[in-house]
Amino acid sequence: MEEFHTYSPEETVLSNLEELFRRGLHVGEQELAHVRELTEEIASELADNQTLLTSLPDHRLPDFIDREELTVGNAAPVAAMAAQISTRQKTLLCMELSRRIPNPDTFVQELFPQGEELREFSRNRISYQKNSYTELAFQQFSKHLQGDARASYTQSFPAVCEEVFNGACEYCILPIENSGEGRLVSFAHLISQFELKITAVCDVRIGEDQTARFALLRRNAAPLYGTECLGHLLELSCELSDQQNAEDLLSAARLCGLKPTHLSVRTSQADRSQALHCVLQTDKGNLFAFLLFLV
Repeated sequence: MEEFHTYSPEETVLSNLEELFRRGLHVGEQELAHVRELTEEIASELADNQTLLTSLPDHRLPDFIDREELTVGNAAPVAAMAAQISTRQKTLLCMELSRRIPNPDTFVQELFPQGEELREFSRNRISYQKNSYTELAFQQFSKHLQGDARASYTQSFPAVCEEVFNGACEYCILPIENSGEGRLVSFAHLISQFELKITAVCDVRIGEDQTARFALLRRNAAPLYGTECLGHLLELSCELSDQQNAEDLLSAARLCGLKPTHLSVRTSQADRSQALHCVLQTDKGNLFAFLLFLV
């Protein structure tokens, strides 16, 4: 007679968890199949990028969970798991849609429209405080602008930003971090105050073993392609008044293959509100899908 193998309670629980895990993988495959079916229906109506961007909010997946269905003692953790599943489904839909963008070559430019028309006098005009380091940054950035770059010198960093905010210059240059101090918080507040967007960065040596990172900024968020920098980076902030938004953002970024290179919490000097600030490396991920998730 064969001996019976006995299982400890712990082994039984682990076996049950493994079975549930494997069931979840099969459910995930079914989930992906249904997302692809939905994508096919949405994509059949897409004539161009603007149609996609305009209609995407109408196709956003709802939150399916009903808290009244949950056992009272399990409501909080199960609701948190449901939120993660909902974020995953929404991200998967954006990943599938990103493969069906009608005109991918112009997608980013259409996602970040120019806004108010620039005066010809302001085009390719770069405002900055003149010193040997900003001159080197200016030389690096100017190589990648279409047309001749022109410098506009100011006496203070707020004045540098005002030149762009008021439309006198298309771009400005500010230091944003250095190898000795890390992120320069005062300049981050200045960028936020004037609602400027980082379009490119470059590194300049400021000593034998130190470097400073300078940013080329403008009012429009569209990237400046071809600039020599450490990969392609996406920098953004998310208000922490709604914690779920920050969690969703980081979860969606991970699913899209975007890697965080910097995370910090910043406090507004005006109203003391807090925002999660993150820099994501995008060159090995699906940037289009993540941008669709943010729409």
